[in-house]
Amino acid sequence: MVDDSSARLRVQYLRDRLDEDEQDALKSIEQAAANLAGADTDLVGVWHVVQRQATGTFVATRDQWERTAEIVPTYGGAHAEHIARHDPARSLAEVQVDRELLRQYEQLLDVHEAHKAAEAALVADVEHQNRTGRWEGEGSAGERQAALRREADYLPAMLHVLDQWAAGKAAAYAGQRL
Repeated sequence: MVDDSSARLRVQYLRDRLDEDEQDALKSIEQAAANLAGADTDLVGVWHVVQRQATGTFVATRDQWERTAEIVPTYGGAHAEHIARHDPARSLAEVQVDRELLRQYEQLLDVHEAHKAAEAALVADVEHQNRTGRWEGEGSAGERQAALRREADYLPAMLHVLDQWAAGKAAAYAGQRL
């Protein structure tokens, strides 16, 4: 079962971390572009591994004129591929994907809350009918129950998947900051 209040806190936590990731990536791109005056910022956000006999292995970027700027020396190249793979362009793309998942997760949390409210309203209407012998709720009880059952069939599964993603993502960020 998903706890909506902790889920909302997790969403905000993740939104804040994604904002930080985006800002870090944009700063990296700005710095690389500053090192290559006039460089296309879309290009300098993509990093490559460069090996030179005299200077060794490092992560670099290239601009539209094939000028190269060193980003990170890797002292023998042990981490060059990993660093290059996680360049600012990839970070920005991942931020966009994660923001879309967060948007969908929040939307699903809203639907979940509305479902719970509709369920409570139906229960209240049925209890009122049982007490008074009159149905005063919207629509028929059977129609409302059927609609709630359909939502109940898929809503928890979808919410669970996105909740697991958000929890894992939040744990990854929290571990990174220890």
